[in-house]
Amino acid sequence: TIIFPFEGEKEQLSILEELRPRFVVLFDPDVRVVREIEVFQAAFPESKVTVYFLQYEESVEEQKYLSDLKREQDMFRKLIDEKA
Repeated sequence: TIIFPFEGEKEQLSILEELRPRFVVLFDPDVRVVREIEVFQAAFPESKVTVYFLQYEESVEEQKYLSDLKREQDMFRKLIDEKA
């Protein structure tokens, strides 16, 4: 078991590459970190990673994560609409 705070983008990917975890538990979910894990999985498809979010339902943290996710989706929709 290793507990590691994710801080910088390059640090995240290098830690994932070094440890090649099977499970990741996020105490403070962040869309950016989830995307880094997705990039890691795409780069190393043989490494199957299961991600768990540890947070209270209907908490401020959950609402922040969901707001960030919605903002990301809205930005992608806007980008697609502008390119169309």
